[in-house]
Amino acid sequence: MDVVEEELSEEKGLGCMTANAALELASHDEAVAAIVSQNLKCLESALFEALSRAQESGEIAPDKDARALSRFLLNTIQGMRVLSKGYIGHNRRQILLDVADVVMHAL
Repeated sequence: MDVVEEELSEEKGLGCMTANAALELASHDEAVAAIVSQNLKCLESALFEALSRAQESGEIAPDKDARALSRFLLNTIQGMRVLSKGYIGHNRRQILLDVADVVMHAL
């Protein structure tokens, strides 16, 4: 939900630096690609740690692959950021909430 609120509160529509750099520059600039890759790996690791703790506490089933889920969530977060930029002027809140709802059910 923090991603939804961040995207909706962004007045100028600048969005996420990592998502923007990945989409616009990473394929043309090796230094940018390395920074984007490092940022994505850090976020994936943080998500993996949070999901692993959730499994230990019983919030998420222990038979789920925490690494695959962390990558799924990373993809969803970055995808929500792209959708938000693409749907300016439309019902972005509902679009992003729909995505968040599906993600929560997948966990």
